[in-house]
Amino acid sequence: MKKLIIIVSPVLSFQLIILLLLNYRCDKQSKSKELDEKVFVQVYCDVVTYADVVDSKQREAYVDSVLNSYQISREQFQSTVDAYSRDEKKWEKVFTKIVEELERREREMTTGSDSTNVMNP
Repeated sequence: MKKLIIIVSPVLSFQLIILLLLNYRCDKQSKSKELDEKVFVQVYCDVVTYADVVDSKQREAYVDSVLNSYQISREQFQSTVDAYSRDEKKWEKVFTKIVEELERREREMTTGSDSTNVMNP
């Protein structure tokens, strides 16, 4: 019986090591799939800016168009969303940047429309 335990123990140890290495590799790959924070903020803002305006039937095509324009996949985008979702502080930080970017875009639009109205009363 002791011989069986000795034989099984190295096998289990080997399997455990393999599982740990695979887990590390998957974590490393998922991190490499994550988008740069600045890019993510821009993409997220682009998606939410017009998502409510676009017809629900066309929404998926619109999102694909935005992602294609940045040359990123849905998998990369979703992986980044998931990563931020797992870390509340990280999500708060990036969400603050998203809000700031949306506010900046709104100011640009209102400033642009105000100057147009001044020139064309």
